[in-house]
Order: sequence, then C-alpha cells, then structure tokens
Amino acid sequence: KGLHLKDIQRTSAFRLTVLFGCVVVLGIIVLLGLIYVMTARELTARNDRILREEAARLLAMPADQLPARIRAEISLDPPSLNYFLLVAGDGEVIVGNVKNDGIPPIGHAADLPASDGAGPIRAMTFLTPSRETILVGRDISQIRDLRRRILLILLVSGAASVLAVALAAIVLSLKPLGRVRDLQVAASEIAAGKFSIRMPIAGARDELDQFAETVNVMVDEVVRVIAEVKGVTDAIAHDLRTPLTRVRARLVRAREAEQASSPF
Repeated sequence: KGLHLKDIQRTSAFRLTVLFGCVVVLGIIVLLGLIYVMTARELTARNDRILREEAARLLAMPADQLPARIRAEISLDPPSLNYFLLVAGDGEVIVGNVKNDGIPPIGHAADLPASDGAGPIRAMTFLTPSRETILVGRDISQIRDLRRRILLILLVSGAASVLAVALAAIVLSLKPLGRVRDLQVAASEIAAGKFSIRMPIAGARDELDQFAETVNVMVDEVVRVIAEVKGVTDAIAHDLRTPLTRVRARLVRAREAEQASSPF
C-alpha cells in the first residue's frame, strides 16, 4: 500500500514540523512587518524634517522676495523634487506648481497627488508672518516604490516560508511513516504465525526502534513459551504411550475373548 498525503498529515513528525514552522513563519512575518513599518515611518519622518527645514528657510525671507524665490525654485532645470504653493490671505494663489485643492491644514502633513502627474507628494503647510499660506512638498514616488518593494518582499518571504515548512513537514514525515509501514508488515507476519520474523530496527535509537526492540523481546518470549509447552506436551505424549498401548491390547484381548465365548 502506497503512502498518501492523508497518512503523512496524521504523523507526529508532520504535525510537530508544521507547528514549529508556523511559529518560525509567524516570527519572520512579524519581524518583516516591523521592518516595513519602521522603515516607512523613518522615511516619512526624514522627509518631513526636510520639508520643515525648507519651509524654515523660505519663512526667514522677506515677504516681498518670497514669490520670486519660489518661482526660482520651480524653474530649476532639471526640476527639483520640491513643490511649492503660496496662497494669499484671501485664498488667491500667488505662485506655485501644486493645485490649491485638498491641501493639509496649517502645521500638518499629507500625501497629495502632484499636479504634473509625477506624484504623489508629501506636503506640509505653514503660515507666513504676512498671514499668507505656504505649502512645501516633495516627490515621494521613490519612497512609495520602496514601500511597495518591502511589502512585496514581505509577502513573497511569507509565502516561501509557508511552502518551505510544508515541504519540510512532508519530507520529515516520509521516513518515519515508511518505518511504521515496515513495522506493520512485520507485525502482520508475526500474527500469522511466522515467529522467525522480527521487527526491523533502523539503528536510530528513537522511539520506533525502542518499540521494535520491545516487540522483538515479546516475540522471543512467546517463542520460548511455545517451545516449553511443546516440550511438555511431547513428554506427556511419550509417557502416556506405553499405558495407552497396554490398555489397547487388553481391550483387544477382551473383545477376542468375548467373541470366542459367544455361541454365534
């Protein structure tokens, strides 16, 4: 009878390997998850620090020079990763390369789609001394791609770990299950009366070898008891042979005497 997946799944080796593997995989997933969260948080925090430094540099300039400075930053060739927006107190856009839609509240940061389609951008808003609103942003498409790659690594690593655990559980279960099948075959032959058969011992000194040794000792004891019983029965048969022969002879003579005395 061949080995089937259901038989493998019932083995202790398979269950223990799966249990231990699940613990290891869970640990890997948690570790990679922490790495992903901490990396994303660190990248976002570093980007926000750059935005604050850039905003502090702009806010330190005189109000009448600020629009020109922002235009100069926007017109850089090649274009920088920075985005700017200067809005007057009445809501009119003075200068900028970002749409005045959905900008975060003063002092807060948010991810916004870039107006040129290159985004997304990480943006923060500040209030100038002249009560104007200035938005400073940076292209975070590279950070977004890095997050996606880390997340992809997390998913692929988790799937590969699960597959590795399943394969290891199956491989580690094949040998014990094969040995159990050999023990079953030997037990069936012994039960059929073949007392010369013994349980196979692999030499691993594991629980299966200990079980096989115990059964072999039991079979040896059964063979010894059967041999003793056979010897006793042979002795009894030998001792009874002469008396039974005499009784038989007497019965034969008695029968012949009875037949001789009969008139018919």
